[in-house]
Amino acid sequence: KNLIHGVIIQSEARYTHLFGNILKPKYFIQNAPTFDERLLSKVKYKDHLIFAGTALKGLCIFECLDFLMKFPEFKMTIKGKVPEDVNIVIKKDYHSLTHSGQLIVNSEFMENDEFITYISDYSIGLCFYDLKDVFFGNFNYSKTKQVCGHEWNNNKSLFTGSNSSNKY
Repeated sequence: KNLIHGVIIQSEARYTHLFGNILKPKYFIQNAPTFDERLLSKVKYKDHLIFAGTALKGLCIFECLDFLMKFPEFKMTIKGKVPEDVNIVIKKDYHSLTHSGQLIVNSEFMENDEFITYISDYSIGLCFYDLKDVFFGNFNYSKTKQVCGHEWNNNKSLFTGSNSSNKY
């Protein structure tokens, strides 16, 4: 407790989640990058999608890979961490995508400025959430369940009601 003199953090909610009632000086800094209009004209890849971030089931990595299987005219780069369990499925069920070059996995770390420039080479980015996945119990996604208008019960089923075993 005494080793921390101040905290740089994204929000009051995150501070409370991590530190509870411990009172320390707080400095709020958003973690979204500053928009740079000069990057708009740098698009290099028209039909090449980017999956930027950790390739998690709850962020629909497998739905994106299924899309690639159905539409071979598209390519996709995963720019981020691929957890081992996901990597095993990619090697087993989607090996044709990596073998053909339709799927590229790039897990190298980049500094923020470098990353912004890198993803600016792509013309479109989409964000997917699998609302069936229980990872929404994670603090980072706690607001997502509210924004989507769904309630959660103690079993972390997506919809509450008389049949809580149904997960849509």
